[in-house]
Amino acid sequence: MGKPVRTAVKRPRKLLSKFQCHQLFQVASPVDIEAEWRFFVVEREIVGCSEYRRWGRFSTQVSVPHAAIELAAELASRWSPAKIYCIDLAAAAGRIGVVEANCFNASRMYAAVIPRVLGAVNAYVVEQAE
Repeated sequence: MGKPVRTAVKRPRKLLSKFQCHQLFQVASPVDIEAEWRFFVVEREIVGCSEYRRWGRFSTQVSVPHAAIELAAELASRWSPAKIYCIDLAAAAGRIGVVEANCFNASRMYAAVIPRVLGAVNAYVVEQAE
């Protein structure tokens, strides 16, 4: 088992006082992240996925758990920042949650089935061009 990843903000109020924004954001206590997975979304459908980190180390050897796939599919059906994007989920403290949403163009594919992901992206682009 690898070493757990921990990041902590020692004085969150001091850090937050430097922000001058009018948006809400959340600060939480750090937790050990067991695993992280990337999901590729095209028009609200999961078209590929891959594990990319386990216990703070690069990992593409483990399959993505069904619970994570179901959560990603539910999230994609409810909210999408773009027609094509990626969403990263992680397992920590006995639950699975969202890490972040990313643009497709700058997201590494890790062990996703690349022909399937690119095929779905290509089909969408061709459909939009017609």
